Amino acid sequence: MTKPFLIVVDDNSDMAEFVCDVGEDLGFEVKICTSAKEFQAAYSLKIPTGIVMDIVMPDMDGNELIKWLVDQGCIIPIVIMSGYGGKYLAAAEKLGKSQGATVTGTLTKPVRVDVLEPVLLKIIDTVN
Repeated sequence: MTKPFLIVVDDNSDMAEFVCDVGEDLGFEVKICTSAKEFQAAYSLKIPTGIVMDIVMPDMDGNELIKWLVDQGCIIPIVIMSGYGGKYLAAAEKLGKSQGATVTGTLTKPVRVDVLEPVLLKIIDTVN
């Protein structure tokens, strides 16, 4: 059986590494991208099982990236995260869902392991 594949896109490399480590501990193969452009290239090479993405990034923010994913026909689970939390994350989730994205969760940074693990396990559950 192949491992579920997770792409983490966050311009904060420490946060991306943290999500990667937790994902790998749960059995994911993980690809880290530190920009939207890098993510688009990785997504074009291999469609992931799930995506964890920061909303606030330079050049192209997460909302624009979600729109790009919808335009690609993406139906896989997307988890959005931000240090802004609260209403900002709720608005990003609502916007993503209104565009047709499969937003399955939100995370406020900094993220704790006990909060991140269930969200990642939910992604694995969608493929089992």
